[in-house]
Amino acid sequence: MYLDFRVEIPQQKSGISKKKIKGTTYIYYEHGRKYYADRQYTVPQCTTIGKACEDDPAMMIPNGNYLKFFPDAELPEELPASTRSGCLKIGAYLVIKKVMKYYRLDEKIGEIIGKDAGLFLDLAAYSIVTENNAAQYYPDYAYNHPLFTTGMKVYSDSKVSSFLRDISRSDSIKFQNDWNKSRDHREKIYISYDSTNKHCQAGDIEIAEYGHEKDKQFILDRGYFSESNIRFMDRNGFEFILMVKGCRELVSSLILRHRGEFEDEWENAIPYYDVNGMTAKARLFKTDEKERYFHIYYSDYRKAKERARLQLLIREQKELLESLKGTAQEKTSGWKSPYFDLIYHTEKETGKKTLQFIRERQDVISREIKLCGYFCIITSADMKAEAALDLYKSRDCSEKLFRGDKSYLGEKSMRVYQDEPVHSKIFIEFVALIVRNKIYTCLKDRMKELHKKKNYMTVPAALKELDKIELIRQADGVYRLDHAVTATQKDILLAFNLTAASVKKEAGELGKQLSALTN
Repeated sequence: MYLDFRVEIPQQKSGISKKKIKGTTYIYYEHGRKYYADRQYTVPQCTTIGKACEDDPAMMIPNGNYLKFFPDAELPEELPASTRSGCLKIGAYLVIKKVMKYYRLDEKIGEIIGKDAGLFLDLAAYSIVTENNAAQYYPDYAYNHPLFTTGMKVYSDSKVSSFLRDISRSDSIKFQNDWNKSRDHREKIYISYDSTNKHCQAGDIEIAEYGHEKDKQFILDRGYFSESNIRFMDRNGFEFILMVKGCRELVSSLILRHRGEFEDEWENAIPYYDVNGMTAKARLFKTDEKERYFHIYYSDYRKAKERARLQLLIREQKELLESLKGTAQEKTSGWKSPYFDLIYHTEKETGKKTLQFIRERQDVISREIKLCGYFCIITSADMKAEAALDLYKSRDCSEKLFRGDKSYLGEKSMRVYQDEPVHSKIFIEFVALIVRNKIYTCLKDRMKELHKKKNYMTVPAALKELDKIELIRQADGVYRLDHAVTATQKDILLAFNLTAASVKKEAGELGKQLSALTN
């Protein structure tokens, strides 16, 4: 394969020869001689090292053999401009491609979007890998990553902008209908609720409106724990899962009643979450007709953290109150703390009251210390403590979807000024979230198999580690795997049923595909 630059034809007196074949002059180099004893003569061993340039007979276009026999030759400092980097990061691409194939997203998007389906998938991959959605930076991503576009064509940001305007709302609706149709409708559905907000320079965007951000409202992930809500769910046949804080009187009394029964028992251990758990039955409120299932959990780590926080709070409050001794009651009357009693001295002459002593409420403090490390989940259905914790933790999927949408897909701001591009970006974002959430669940399932949590098994860390798997363009123009897959990368890849051998095979296919594009 010929390289994409020119060099001078070697000027040594012997060993270099030329031969013209069908109008092209080839340059040969004699790299050795072979002696034939039966004939008693030697034959030169020659190989081609390039072909002469038609417009300059002193120059030639070299091939791979030239670099082999002339390793010290001076090569041009600047190569011709290229639309693709000599180093392509392929690890994250391979995982995203596998997930897209699993959900048949390439087929679904192809049917809806048509010839630009590859660009749609690339924009989804771009937002996942770079955590960005700005069109002007997409060419930078495309420069050093494999692409889903036909011929791995690198499109400009202006093409991306026009593409976003061309996607219609009916396209996104059709995809949503197809996606919902392919779900298993026999599966039990768990609904978790969360909300979010986005920033947008409104322009002509109809769907953007002023709302209330997080500092103006409370978003509770502890469930809507009220008697009316519970009765509504009972009345309509909905089962529920509620997280309640251990300090609530209903739960705290239950914890203290069962304290010491399960914390050190291995049969109650839930290793993946590093907690112990047990289940008890009780009523949620006095007029409740049903007994509910209270799943109580304990964690040594959580206890140490909560106790340290409690002790710090008490110490800070005590130091503040000590500094207020001798202060008039009017200035401390607004102070309320469950951990201290304030004792005042009254002057006989004036009747003025001043703070004289503070007394710790040791019974209250001891009770809170006993509750450190505990939390509770309430379910309407009978299940084991581990199952209830798994279901509650699964709400992380929806919570992380919203957080991932803004933090890990760059969708905190829409960066567009018209309705159609906004709908298009939301469509692409929806597909990206499908892919990213599958990556998240695969990594989570892998950690469950290993019975341990690893810091490189989060989505951002895993994608960054996988992006270190690189194809390097060699001197012959062929992209080849730069180095073997590391142990950490193998561990991540197993979450997606990929191995070092499959990566090597995919790398070879990508190398062939890229070579075909340059020849």
